[in-house]
Amino acid sequence: MLKLVHALIVGLIGAAILHGVIILALPAFSERNAYARIVAGGPEGVFRAVVHDPSGQGALAPQDPFVNQMACAYDLQAGPVMINASGEAEFWSFAVFDSTSSEVFSISDRSAEAGKLDAILALPAQAAQLRKSFPERMARMILIEVPDELGYAVLRTVTPHETMRQQSLDFLKSARCTP
Repeated sequence: MLKLVHALIVGLIGAAILHGVIILALPAFSERNAYARIVAGGPEGVFRAVVHDPSGQGALAPQDPFVNQMACAYDLQAGPVMINASGEAEFWSFAVFDSTSSEVFSISDRSAEAGKLDAILALPAQAAQLRKSFPERMARMILIEVPDELGYAVLRTVTPHETMRQQSLDFLKSARCTP
């Protein structure tokens, strides 16, 4: 019985120490999330290349050598943000994340009209105003309602063969993220 009490006390003390270490380390980890890294990489409203960084300090997770990606941080406080890209790419995908790096929306070229990316990011009130003011234009665009003013968008292309790399890069270079 004494051994059981001793084991329980040692276990509780160990759990308390581990809990304290986790609580104290949390701010350091939360400041290094993908959103913070992307914002630190440059100004909002501009797509920037996300390069592979083996140290793990890059903006996003280590990437596949056949995947090229660009990211754009946004702030919807001043108004909606228009995202578009055109050109030929074997495959592309687009995702929107909030400031906690939770995915809010995603689409690929397979489900976009004519394989072209033409979207607007807006808060719910901004989206309602856009629908009311520009109904015919909004019918042709992807209107993405996001719950948070701050976030980032990621555009990725897949290059299955080296001969297709330039067209993938050209597609990414055409990407715009403008307020």
